Amino acid sequence: MKKRALTATVAVLLIGGITIFTLMKEDPYANIEIATSSAMFEKFHNIDELEKGSELVVIGNFTGERELFHRPDNYGGPGITLSKSTVNIEKVLKGEAKEKETIPVFEESYIKNDYYVNTADYKWMNKDGRYLLFLEWNTRKDTYIIVGIYQGKYDLKLTKKIKQHESSKKAFLDSEVEFLGRDHELEHFYKLKEEALKKYKL
Repeated sequence: MKKRALTATVAVLLIGGITIFTLMKEDPYANIEIATSSAMFEKFHNIDELEKGSELVVIGNFTGERELFHRPDNYGGPGITLSKSTVNIEKVLKGEAKEKETIPVFEESYIKNDYYVNTADYKWMNKDGRYLLFLEWNTRKDTYIIVGIYQGKYDLKLTKKIKQHESSKKAFLDSEVEFLGRDHELEHFYKLKEEALKKYKL
């Protein structure tokens, strides 16, 4: 009887340990807070405008390599902090680049001191995604930037239209969400994505 009880106890502990490990593995940003800043940037009415404003349009994957980039302000301000992420090109739809080439891409977001800091509700790339990216080259920093912030990045693996969450944090933690925006901005995002899927037959 004692042996059976001990075996049952060990089994419960093992299951509990596996559950805790799984939760930790799936939710590494459980304590994260969201800080969103606004910005002045061009709003594109349709996907043709977005393509016209882009030097390079590719399908690619985030390699997992990401570093902080900080540009000081010449007038004593806080400067600008971005993430410099590495993308592996799968297919080129416009512009000059090679398949399987890796390129650096600035993302309007970063994590610091348990805060996910972003511009205009941008949600950064992850290793599970397959992205359609609209890019232009920043000659001063030798890095591509995403055109129109959130308007220039679409995860092709995510096919559902997700309704807005109660909070930005819940949206950030939801793996099905690719943009943290709300209301008309969310509608605008999905409109452009639908047009992109049709234009490039994806």
